[in-house]
Amino acid sequence: MSEPGCPLSAASATAAAPPPSSAAIGGRVDPASASRPSRRYALLLGAVVLLGLLLRLPGLGSSYWIDEVDTLLHCVRAPLATIVTSYASENQHPLYSVLAHLSIGAFGESEWALRLPALLLGVASLAAVARLGRQLLDETSGLLAALLLAVSAHHVWFSQNARGYTGMLLFALLATSEFLELCWRPRRAAALRYALFAALAAYTHLTAAFAFSGHALAWLVLRLWPADPVARPLVDCGPLPLPRANLLTLAAMGGAALLAALLYAPLASDLVAAFTARATGATVQVAKVATWTSPAWLLEQAAASLGAAPLALAGLAAAAALAAIGLLSLWRNGRRLFVALHLLAPPIALAVLLLLHRHLYPRFFFFEAGFAALLLVRGARISGGWLSCSLPGCKGQRIERWGIAVVLLVAAGSALSLERVYAHPKQDFVGARDWVEAHAAPGDAKVAVGPAKLALPGHYAPTWKLADTAVELAALQASAPTTWLVYTLPEQLAAARPDLFAAVQRDFELQQELPGSMGGGSIFVVRSRGPAPR
Repeated sequence: MSEPGCPLSAASATAAAPPPSSAAIGGRVDPASASRPSRRYALLLGAVVLLGLLLRLPGLGSSYWIDEVDTLLHCVRAPLATIVTSYASENQHPLYSVLAHLSIGAFGESEWALRLPALLLGVASLAAVARLGRQLLDETSGLLAALLLAVSAHHVWFSQNARGYTGMLLFALLATSEFLELCWRPRRAAALRYALFAALAAYTHLTAAFAFSGHALAWLVLRLWPADPVARPLVDCGPLPLPRANLLTLAAMGGAALLAALLYAPLASDLVAAFTARATGATVQVAKVATWTSPAWLLEQAAASLGAAPLALAGLAAAAALAAIGLLSLWRNGRRLFVALHLLAPPIALAVLLLLHRHLYPRFFFFEAGFAALLLVRGARISGGWLSCSLPGCKGQRIERWGIAVVLLVAAGSALSLERVYAHPKQDFVGARDWVEAHAAPGDAKVAVGPAKLALPGHYAPTWKLADTAVELAALQASAPTTWLVYTLPEQLAAARPDLFAAVQRDFELQQELPGSMGGGSIFVVRSRGPAPR
């Protein structure tokens, strides 16, 4: 099926110029040739990957944020045998903990060494999305999707985050490629690769299961209604031996579930215990904040991460429009299976998280980053074709150039937001420690409360004190003429220790607020008011 590159009616198109074919704006290549990339493609992909690597190096050694400290102290420092058999908290991303353990063992314990696996997995995901784009559309679309992720502030941020999100994205992209391969050319090798990649994604982060739930539902539609005129186009690849494809796909998904279960089996009891503790809000680090379980908060955080300036909001609206155009184009032009795989996953994830009353962190949906990039590329190239055809002479080569130009414009706009990633550490615990040390007098008490106690007394400032209750804080105040206190994530502190938070608000005055690139991650430095309580 072909698609016009400009919104001309049949009559006007004939009078003006022939509408461009879908190949001019990125039609799917023949599956038989999808495994043979051109030399030009390989060189350009290498350049994009190198650019992505260079953009992820600045700030790699900056101050940890709280979850990274938790990961270091409770997961990565443990022996390998302990890492693969224990699940201390949700900060345990098992595969990432193993890789980070090996990294700090090789290079020494430092911020950049702990984050190195995230960096490498993130850079590898650029090549993975390029492969998926080439497989689904064409080489140019794959390269442009990789470029969009390379300059994405969100992707850069997660590539410098000592957590498993870039690994989850990488393996989800690879598994999706194998799922499509099972549709186009059902082979045992593709089924085995799918099982491996899907299991590794789940072993990296449990929310990867949501991504593969979309795969399972799309397969179920094809299995139950193979001859239905609506369901059948989901195959989007013409005639194929459907029974064999169904059998291999079922085996692949079953193999992925079995392998993931085997990987998690040694830490299954800890996993249940950790989630039970999380549900009850047993510790400050995992205390439940009611507003964080609301879909409205999820949308607010997603919007805030893009910036609140009018220009940023306009860019967000334009990107949403391009993504919608790309989505409609993929659906109308035979990529319905690919669309179904991704559109089904987020609602399932949202429903499960709401049912379990979990925090709706936007990062739980990071596995869709590659899909978003491909939608933007498709929509931008279509829009470029429309713009080209609004001028005299609607020719294929010019349409191609205009489409690429629009994608490059989107990439340039995205790159402007990188400044927000580089401007501050994720959370500036080192800056807070140094500021207090510079201003405190000898004999003053230096205290951290809430999540900050893990980062300061637990890592960056081992001589500092910590307080878990208002009574403990009052005792520390009584022992010194002045008390300096550091805290962060006030909503979480208030939810976990309302008495302590009330005492901080009542008895201390703000001295310094150190911003961070993590949303809501500012560090607050406060000093006790007046004489110490007796």
